[in-house]
Amino acid sequence: MPVSTPTSMLRLLRATVLCGLSRRALVAALAAFAVRTAPGEEGAWSELGTHVWAAAQPTATGRTLGALQAWNGKLYVGYGDYGANTGPIHVLAYDPARAAFTNEFPAFETEAIYLFRPLFGRLYIPPIDPRASSGIAVGRAGSGWSVQEVFMTHGFDVATLTGGDLWLVGSSDQSPAYGSTALRSVDDGATWQLSLNERTANDDWSRYYFAGVLNGRLYVQSSETNRCRVFDGAGWSEGPDIARYGALAQTFGNKMVLLSHHATPNDIAELVAFDSVQTQAVLNAVYTFTVSGGTLYALGADRCVRGTTNLSDWATVCTNAPEGSRSLAVLNNRLYVGTTQSVLQVYSEPLGSRPTVRVLPTQERVSESGASAGRFTVRRTEASEDALTVRYAVSGSAAAGEDYVALAGTVTIPSGAASADIDLVPIDDRLAEGPEFVTLALVADADYAIEEPAEARIMIDRDSDGAVLLLTRCP
Repeated sequence: MPVSTPTSMLRLLRATVLCGLSRRALVAALAAFAVRTAPGEEGAWSELGTHVWAAAQPTATGRTLGALQAWNGKLYVGYGDYGANTGPIHVLAYDPARAAFTNEFPAFETEAIYLFRPLFGRLYIPPIDPRASSGIAVGRAGSGWSVQEVFMTHGFDVATLTGGDLWLVGSSDQSPAYGSTALRSVDDGATWQLSLNERTANDDWSRYYFAGVLNGRLYVQSSETNRCRVFDGAGWSEGPDIARYGALAQTFGNKMVLLSHHATPNDIAELVAFDSVQTQAVLNAVYTFTVSGGTLYALGADRCVRGTTNLSDWATVCTNAPEGSRSLAVLNNRLYVGTTQSVLQVYSEPLGSRPTVRVLPTQERVSESGASAGRFTVRRTEASEDALTVRYAVSGSAAAGEDYVALAGTVTIPSGAASADIDLVPIDDRLAEGPEFVTLALVADADYAIEEPAEARIMIDRDSDGAVLLLTRCP
């Protein structure tokens, strides 16, 4: 149940003081909280349009807009029914700037899309049930969509552990892998290796539904054996029970949050949180959730949308989500839902007033010889008369001062501009070394809210003398 406004406000004040946040951060937090909880300000929902391809599906599950993902200023929409062998699936995105759906990828050879994964400054879609061919759909800003070939009978999740690797988990029914399967790529999806495989008497239903990352470890759990397995970068070990049918796992604060069950978008589940030792239910009767601007928003079966910044104190955003709401996303401080009627809707009341920022790798690869610099572009919602300074953190296998010129940690979007570039200049160290990468991740601040892509990656490629430059992004 959501906490009442006075109690929640008191706890927010106490938590802010204890965390030592600035007065500016406190004012921004309280303002955002007030927007979400002010009594008597229930907003209204408006229809933005019908997803024509979803509406043409033959089943109720297929017609449901079961996945929404805000990415690079648009809302990407998933639908389909892999139990009924539908497909191919058309990847459409709603563009608020044009007030229309755009056809991004006309025919992904899968039977449903229930999940999008922002990774490396790209957008990934796992092949939940491949048709003529199997592969992961990959979207890149400015260059469209492609498919990375990889065989998986049912691919349910994509993840990265180190920022330089890529994982696909699900199930397989062809040699050498049967049952619950985890594949790993260390060359950006060019080739894949079988990392983990669990066979059972009923291999067709033995699956890894999620790949979750917490504190430098990757977690999966077999739906058939109920074994949790943990990869620490070197090998696999047994782990604690998390959720055998869990889905949509992501890191929030210092925990991994996911749904306890999400085989189809119409499943009602618990929202659970895992702290590397145990799993606790934090909200009951949930269809889905999303994280944006440091807040987790959950869509309940009671048509309420609730928000939290700490998984303990919940504020009610609205109690009147449209009938049949199944998916949820936040873009540019606006709340959106997708429904069982193939309709996308938007909420009238904004969730905040801070500008939103995101980052993309506008040049994904560079040479160590320095013929050209790698480039990250930090973009805000729209141009403003005010300059905006954005903080970021850099990580990866490449070392600052050795493999590339160290970066400042902040970039300022000038007055009147909508974006600013960060150049990554490689250093030719003449050493024989493998691929290296740099990951730039936006850091939270009271002056702005972060949206996806929140991190980006650039690769540093080997020169003829044996050196390589790589830049990369984390989810």
